[in-house]
Amino acid sequence: MHPSLEHLIRLQQLETDAGERKRRLADLPTRVTDADAAVAAARAAREAVAAQIAENTAARRAADRELGVVQARLTKYKDQLMEVKTNKEYTTMQHEIATAEDGVRAFEDQILTLMMAADELTASQKAADAALAAEERKAAGVRTEVDAERGRLEAEIAGLTTTRAGIEQQMAPEYVRLFNDGVATRRGVAVSAIRDGHCQACQVTVRPQQIMQARKGDEIVLCESCKRILYVPRRRQYPRRRRLPPPMHPRW
Repeated sequence: MHPSLEHLIRLQQLETDAGERKRRLADLPTRVTDADAAVAAARAAREAVAAQIAENTAARRAADRELGVVQARLTKYKDQLMEVKTNKEYTTMQHEIATAEDGVRAFEDQILTLMMAADELTASQKAADAALAAEERKAAGVRTEVDAERGRLEAEIAGLTTTRAGIEQQMAPEYVRLFNDGVATRRGVAVSAIRDGHCQACQVTVRPQQIMQARKGDEIVLCESCKRILYVPRRRQYPRRRRLPPPMHPRW
């Protein structure tokens, strides 16, 4: 086999492994962003409930004030009822008292409705507080996991880079350049296997003569379509299974 071909295949494996880790490393901020977005959504939900509670409180205070005004008016009308002198005045005052009593009942009903709503909002606020706390704990856990995974991936990439540099030192410079140029211009894949008569990178059929040259491995063969370095994977050698003697049949 060509002295640099094994090195080129190994370099491609290292490049693929490093590229996969770099992609995972690039995806890590998205996990943090998603966790932060979940916290922001939970906080917004909690703030919405808090705003409803504030609105409910303001409405109850306003209703309480209006109730006080109507109750004072009702008390005044009842006091004045004792001082009327004519039937017309008495009828008029009775109408005013009835109107005031209707107003009292209306404001009392409104306040009761607001108080029931306040109870529901208080329960919603507790649930929103719990949801926000849960999302904050989850986000903190995600950050811890992301930091740990980032450190691990960076260490693995550094190890792959060191291994790659050691292999490149054993190769002729022109083949190192050939590989690096292929990686840079062909989406990280400079070396491709031939399987079923096709270049696995571009899926174009490889001529039989090139397949034979690549199988021999005496020279560097380039795909005529994508210009990647071609090789034929070696078949795995499995140990031959030992034949067992035929079973012994008992004599009857």
